[in-house]
Amino acid sequence: MASVSTNRKTGSRRVLFVSTNGTRKALHVGKVTMATATEIGAHVDHLVLCQQAREDFRQSTRQWIEHVRSHWPRLARRLVTFGLIPEVLTKSEERHRRDMCFADFADQLITERMDLKPNTILLWRQTVVRIRESFGSLTISAVTAKHANDFKRWLLSPVEKGGAGYASTSAGKHMAVTKAFLQEAVDAGIVNVNPFGKVVIDRQRNRTRQRFIDSSVITQVISLVADPEFQAVIALSRWGGLRTPSEPFAMQWKHIDWDRRR
Repeated sequence: MASVSTNRKTGSRRVLFVSTNGTRKALHVGKVTMATATEIGAHVDHLVLCQQAREDFRQSTRQWIEHVRSHWPRLARRLVTFGLIPEVLTKSEERHRRDMCFADFADQLITERMDLKPNTILLWRQTVVRIRESFGSLTISAVTAKHANDFKRWLLSPVEKGGAGYASTSAGKHMAVTKAFLQEAVDAGIVNVNPFGKVVIDRQRNRTRQRFIDSSVITQVISLVADPEFQAVIALSRWGGLRTPSEPFAMQWKHIDWDRRR
């Protein structure tokens, strides 16, 4: 049975369900009432059962699907992505999607995703900038495995030689995100094969960049910083072990244990 969870901070809801292959999925439906989210969950349950039994949808679910297609296109696209409903496109729409600029497709995908965290959006948009620089106006259907390898080489090449000048770890992150963009295109039926599928992505950390920073150095750095908030961020990073910038800015007063000074 599908269940509904609510983000306490944003009020956004998601419908959790088990797909036909047994994996748990999360369908983000935004800031809707609990009744609306529960209704969506009931229809999702029926769609999954129909897939398993290879049966047609009941009439009420058919009417609901048509309503979603007309009034809630973003939700309809997510249902299509999960394979719960078939995608209905005109010939001109199919041609437009195949002829869509790859960078524009990636940009649009980020806008449509309601489940992304701010730091993820930041990384993905940085990748879109790199895609635009490397792929230009190349359409998504024209991307090949050669483009994938060229993109990897460009990311790793020095700036003075016309490359992006990234270390292997950073280049690997952009490659992984680009591969995910193209997998979305595969799932949506725009392309048949992910051209980045066979490219080896290096995700190893660059250990040569690691350094032990003595506390006396951090104390000196803090003394040169005028902003008290920035001083706290530096201190929390060095002595608190917080990952910066995400964790310090997520902290609240209730996270401090005053009695134990932690």
